[in-house]
Amino acid sequence: MPRTDMAVVMGFPTLLPPLPEQRRLVDLLSRAEGIVRLRREAQKKTAELIPALFLEMFGDPATNPKEWELSRLGDEIVGFEGGHSPKAGEEGASPFRILKLSAVTGGVFKEVENKPAPKDYIPSYVQLVKVGDVLITRSNTSGLVGSVAIVRSVQDGILLSDLIWRIIFPDHCRINIEYVWALFQTKAILSSISKLAIGTSDSMKKLSKGRFKELIVPIPPEHLQRKFATKISNIESIQSQQITALAQAKAAFDALLDRIFHQEAA
Repeated sequence: MPRTDMAVVMGFPTLLPPLPEQRRLVDLLSRAEGIVRLRREAQKKTAELIPALFLEMFGDPATNPKEWELSRLGDEIVGFEGGHSPKAGEEGASPFRILKLSAVTGGVFKEVENKPAPKDYIPSYVQLVKVGDVLITRSNTSGLVGSVAIVRSVQDGILLSDLIWRIIFPDHCRINIEYVWALFQTKAILSSISKLAIGTSDSMKKLSKGRFKELIVPIPPEHLQRKFATKISNIESIQSQQITALAQAKAAFDALLDRIFHQEAA
């Protein structure tokens, strides 16, 4: 029977496995933790591909080095649709849930960021969030107002709030949604949007539909936008695989940790 030593951990006597076994366990945990770290780093590097790809294909909107045509946003879209923000209801009282600002900030749609609608609340069809929607925050801090996210998937009953707009594009639009989404992540456009927003402090700025339509945006050729959209789709496929791989690596690490401590406790 292998020898164990007694140690005091947080004031309690604890049995320790033999030193060689301790080293083996530490090595296993170190390797598992390393896999998790590598998965996170790979995920971060993949996320950096999109802004780099945008600058490579279209250039910095601040200087427009490729001399694309410039246009008012209001001349390229139909307009905006928004929702309402009634007082939150009780959990489970309504089948509808209203998006919070945090559902859009960060450039990735997070439908879990929502609050319950009041009991018996009846929304209009316009309020319902649908797959393919391009959402934008019309109010936030100066650095976050104008955040945009594309709805790739959404459950039934998710609603727009009064602080989140849906951008309405015409049937034959010169700008596609992936281009708009990436364009609105650039520092130049975010800075322009912040300047268009009004408010008494940086803690909460608001955009009006009229002012936002005055935003000047570059319009690259449509075939380049389509090529960009295809590459975005490929990158997002890789990101989806990496999210799954990271979850699996974390689960394996946690399982190993749990097995080790349960084994030692036994």
